[in-house]
Amino acid sequence: KKLKSKLGANYDATLLSIHADFTDISVIFGGNLVKNKTLPLGSTSLEKDLDFWMDGLEMAFLEFSGVKTFANTVYVCGSGLERTDFWEMLEWREWEEKIPFKTKPVFTKLDAGFVDLPQDYKGDLLICGLLNICNELA
Repeated sequence: KKLKSKLGANYDATLLSIHADFTDISVIFGGNLVKNKTLPLGSTSLEKDLDFWMDGLEMAFLEFSGVKTFANTVYVCGSGLERTDFWEMLEWREWEEKIPFKTKPVFTKLDAGFVDLPQDYKGDLLICGLLNICNELA
């Protein structure tokens, strides 16, 4: 409920959930999960070679089937997010030139503070709440 009140009931978004060994990419339209894809590169790869991870993310977006456009609102959660160069590369990269974003994507860190929840709520619970799956956030 807190997420729906913050984003609206019929929000569109792209979600990146970065885990140690993989990154989940979720496409949300009208508040519903439309597609999900897993990139086999996570924060471990991100820490070793950020350019490689970014190239892998771009390739994963290009390989999505059944998605004509991606929402330009991109929420990011998980590990490895404290690197300032990570956020800089997300912003500097011209994603919309190759990937069909509606407009230039805007990347936002999704954490407990985003929806005024206690800080012990971690990334996966937030993603579940955003997808309206977990009752913990209701």
